[in-house]
Amino acid sequence: MKQSLLKKTLCLVLSIMAFTGRLSATDYFVDVADFFSPSTLTISVGDTVTWTNVDDFDFPHSTSSNTGLWNVTLPGYGDSYTRVFSSAGSFPYHDNGGSGTGTITVTAPNTPPSVTITNPVAGATFTAPAAFNVRASATDSGSVASVQFFVDSTSIGTDTVANPYSATTPALFAGGYTLYAVATDNLGLKATNSISISVTNPIISLSGFKISSGQFQFNIAGLVTGKTNYVQASTNLTSWTSLRTNVASASTASFTNTQPATLNAQFYRVTQLP
Repeated sequence: MKQSLLKKTLCLVLSIMAFTGRLSATDYFVDVADFFSPSTLTISVGDTVTWTNVDDFDFPHSTSSNTGLWNVTLPGYGDSYTRVFSSAGSFPYHDNGGSGTGTITVTAPNTPPSVTITNPVAGATFTAPAAFNVRASATDSGSVASVQFFVDSTSIGTDTVANPYSATTPALFAGGYTLYAVATDNLGLKATNSISISVTNPIISLSGFKISSGQFQFNIAGLVTGKTNYVQASTNLTSWTSLRTNVASASTASFTNTQPATLNAQFYRVTQLP
């Protein structure tokens, strides 16, 4: 009885020492007698499992892999065997000295997903006002839960449907922008991919010059909807007089100079405000 108690105490001390001495991996313990307890374990790659003979009758037992990876006899009470599982998979085992069976299931650690913006390409240039589709491809060792898209710090949508993931930008005016795609996997890990694009104003052009009923007329193209523009006239290309200021409702417009008597204009220009 005293020897049995001493063995139990020694086993407990060794178990505590092993448990408190681990750094990053987790230690698991299986008691071996007439059966394994617990008989099934789910652990992670890098974790350890220790089998300990706890048979009060000092009967020999073993832990033996069904596929021959290990085969260790535990001759008497308190004898143990520790194994580090360095790869994922299912590892069934049995007791050569009894009827016990068990299974160790080893799972790989979760890794972040990967995500890549596939449209547009990095460095792409668009003409204002630019609204376009942003697409991304995302993969994960488990599953991708969602991909959220941003223009700079503003979210433009979250897609939870399988590849390709996408969202559409609002109308972007001239400037430089960074597009982000943030993928989240089924366990909450995230990954981000970003590209830079630029938006430029269209080239404003004047055409269709004519005089009708004594008034000079022409057409304007290349306006940006929502942007303020003004028409100016000059006789010497140095001093300019503003003739009209308005907010563009379309990319084209027409202009008629209704003041031919007060300004003998020879030159015209259209300027768009930032």
